[in-house]
Amino acid sequence: MENAVTEELADTGYVQLSLADLSGRVQQPLASLPTRTPKQLPLTELDPEAFEWLIAEIVSRQDNRGVQFYGRKGQKQHGLDIVAREPDQRRSLYQVKRYQQLTAPRIKEAVEDYAGSPRPQGHTEPSRLFNPYRFVVVTSAELDSDTTYVDTVADLQDAYVGDLEIEFWGAEAVGRKLRDATSLVTAVFGKVWAEAWCGGASLPNDADAPRPLGLVSGPVAVLGLQSLEDNAKASEKDPARAARLYGELADALAQGNFPGHAAHVRARQAHMAVAAGDADAAFDLLFELQLNEILRGQTSVRSGSLEGLASKAAQPRVAKWTVLECVADWYEQGSQLPQTVPALRRLTAAADPHAGLLCCLVLEQALVDELYDGPASSLVVEPEDAPSALLSELRELAQSTDSRDVFIRARLACAVADASLALDSMPADVESVYSPLVSAAGAGRYQQARGLIISRAARAFALRGAPDRAAELWNQSVLASSEDGWFGDARFALRATRQLANDQGGLVLGLDAITRALPNRKQLLAGTFNPALTAYEAAHRDKLPDAFGDTRRYLWESRLQGAWQEELMAMELLGDVLAAGEHPALAVESYLRSGAAQKAVQVAKEMQEPVDVSGWLRSPVRRCVAAAVQVAQAQEALITDANADPLVSSLLNVAEGLWQSPAVLPHPELDAVKAIGEFAHRLPDSAVDSVLSLLEPAMAKKRATTGKPPSSLSTCSTSSRNGETTSRGRLPP
Repeated sequence: MENAVTEELADTGYVQLSLADLSGRVQQPLASLPTRTPKQLPLTELDPEAFEWLIAEIVSRQDNRGVQFYGRKGQKQHGLDIVAREPDQRRSLYQVKRYQQLTAPRIKEAVEDYAGSPRPQGHTEPSRLFNPYRFVVVTSAELDSDTTYVDTVADLQDAYVGDLEIEFWGAEAVGRKLRDATSLVTAVFGKVWAEAWCGGASLPNDADAPRPLGLVSGPVAVLGLQSLEDNAKASEKDPARAARLYGELADALAQGNFPGHAAHVRARQAHMAVAAGDADAAFDLLFELQLNEILRGQTSVRSGSLEGLASKAAQPRVAKWTVLECVADWYEQGSQLPQTVPALRRLTAAADPHAGLLCCLVLEQALVDELYDGPASSLVVEPEDAPSALLSELRELAQSTDSRDVFIRARLACAVADASLALDSMPADVESVYSPLVSAAGAGRYQQARGLIISRAARAFALRGAPDRAAELWNQSVLASSEDGWFGDARFALRATRQLANDQGGLVLGLDAITRALPNRKQLLAGTFNPALTAYEAAHRDKLPDAFGDTRRYLWESRLQGAWQEELMAMELLGDVLAAGEHPALAVESYLRSGAAQKAVQVAKEMQEPVDVSGWLRSPVRRCVAAAVQVAQAQEALITDANADPLVSSLLNVAEGLWQSPAVLPHPELDAVKAIGEFAHRLPDSAVDSVLSLLEPAMAKKRATTGKPPSSLSTCSTSSRNGETTSRGRLPP
C-alpha cells in the first residue's frame, strides 16, 4: 500500500511522516483541571501538533493492517491525513482538523473540500486521493451535543451513500475511544485527567525502560537522532570524525534506554576507529560490548574482531582478553584457572578498572564449579586444572580488588566468603565469614544488594547443617528484597524456606497465596532471558550442547542468588543432560547433589562400576543423604567385600535416630535400614550388635505382641556370628 500511495502523492504537496515524527510533539501542561466527573476531555486546549499525535495514536491502535501519516510540505500544521488499511485491504482516510467550534457549513466544507460532489455509480472520474472507501473527519470540537450538526452529518452520509462512507468524530467520539486508553491519556493530558477520565492513571514508567514507540518505529527517529546518524554515515570517509559521531549517537541511544541499538552503533564506532588507525580504542570499545553481553547472560559471544585486535595489543589488554575469553567459554569448558589467574594478577597489579569485576566473575564461576568444596569435587574441572595454590591466589586477588559498582562489591564479598568455606565446614565457620557481611548489609552498606547477601549466607548455613539459622536469614532476605523491589529474589527466598522445611520434615502452608501477592519477579542477577526455560526447552529437544550451556547458566544464577530450590532444580536438570549425553557417573553425582534419589538410582542400576557415595552419606542435607543411601542399596552387587564393611558402618551412622526422625520424605534413616538389609548376607561381626541395637524398639514391640523376637532377625544374627552367608537374607523392616 505504501508504494502505491507514494506514487499518488507525487506533486501534491504532501510529505509522509512516521508515528515517531508525530510523537515528538509534546503537549505543554494544561491549565484546566477536571471536575469529579468531567463531561469531556479538554481537546480544544491541546496544541495542534499534540492533537494530531493523539489521533494518530488512536488510529494506530485500532485493528488495521498498516497505517501511514501525511502532512503538508512547509507547513507546521495544516491538518493531518491518516491512511489506514483495513483487514479487508480497503483504505480508510482520516483527516484531523482542530476546530475550536463547529458549524453546519464547516462540516459540509470539510467533506466537500476532500470528496467533491457525490459520484454516481459508473462514473468515469479519477479516483480520489488515497482512494478510500471511508472518509472520517476528526475534530476537537463537540458535535453530538448539537442536533443540527448531527443532522448535517446524516445528510452528508445519505448524499454520499454508495460512493463514500462518511463519519465525523467530534470531541465526544474521541473521548469515548480514550476512556480505556489510560497510558495515552496520561501521556497527553496528565495524571490528574487520566484518573478522572479513565478511573486511574497508568503506572509510572520504569526509569530503565525504553520509550515503547522506539520498539516498533526505531529509536533513532523517536529520540530525534536522525540527523546525527546521517552525519555519521556521511563522514565515514573521515574515519576519526565518523567514530566520534557514532560514539555520540551510541551515548544518546544508551541514555534513551536502547542498549541493543547502542551496542550496534558502538560496533560501527569501533570499525571506524580501526580504519582511523586507533586499534587500542577499538579494542576497548569491543571489549566493553563483549563484557556487557556476558553480564546480560549470554552463554556464547562473538569475539572474532576482538581476538584479532588482542593479538596486536599490549598488556594489560592481552590479559583482559584472556580473562574475557575464558569467562565466555565457561558455560561449555568450565573454569580455566591456569589461564585466568595469571592474567588477573597482571590486571590487579596494573590497577585496571575492570580488575574487580573480572575477579568477581572468575571467582563466581569457580564457586559454581564446586572448586572450593573440597578435593576432586567438581563435575567439569579436573583436579590438576584447579590446584590449591591457584584457588588460594584467586581468592586473595578478589579480596584485594574493589569496584565502584555496589552490586559488584556485594557479589565480590559473598564470593570471597564462599571461597573461604569447604563443603564440610561447620556452621561456626560460616558465621565467622558471613556475620560481618550480614551486619554490613543490614546497616545499608550494600544498599539494594542486601537481600542477595543475606540469601547467600542462608544457603551457606543450610548446606552445613544449620537449618534454623538458614530459615531465619531467608526470612530476613524476603523482607530486604521486598523493601528494595526485588520481588523475584523475595520469591526465591520464600521457596527456599519451604524447601528447607520440607527436608526437615516440616510443612510451609500458604506459600502459593503469598507469592501471588508479589507485584513483579525482578531479580538482581537476572539476565535478559530466562535460563530455566531455555535450558528445559533445549533438553526437551535433545540439543545437548545448548542444553548444557543453558543449564549451567541456570545453575549460575540460582547458586549465586542463594535460591536454593532453584539450585536443586538446576542441578537435577544438569543430571538429566549428562545422562542423555551418556555420562552416567557425572549424572549420578548431579542427582546426588540435588537429592533426586529416584533418578540417581535409575542411572546407577545401569552402571558397571559403583559410585562412591561415602562423602554424601556424611552430608547434613537430608535429601542428599537419602539419595546416597538409595544409590548404595541399588549398587550392592557392585561393591566389593572390602568396601562393604565401611559402607555398612556409614549406613549405620545414618540410621541412628531412626525412631526420632520425622516420618516423611526424605527419610534417610529408614532408607539406611533398608540398605543395610540388602547387605545382611555379608554383615561384619562388628556390625551385628549395632544392627540389633538399632532395631531393639521393633524387637521389643514384637516380643510384647508375640512373646518372641522376629525370626528373620534371629536367623540373620546367628548366621553372621557363625560366619555363614545366606542367599539374600534381609533384616526385618
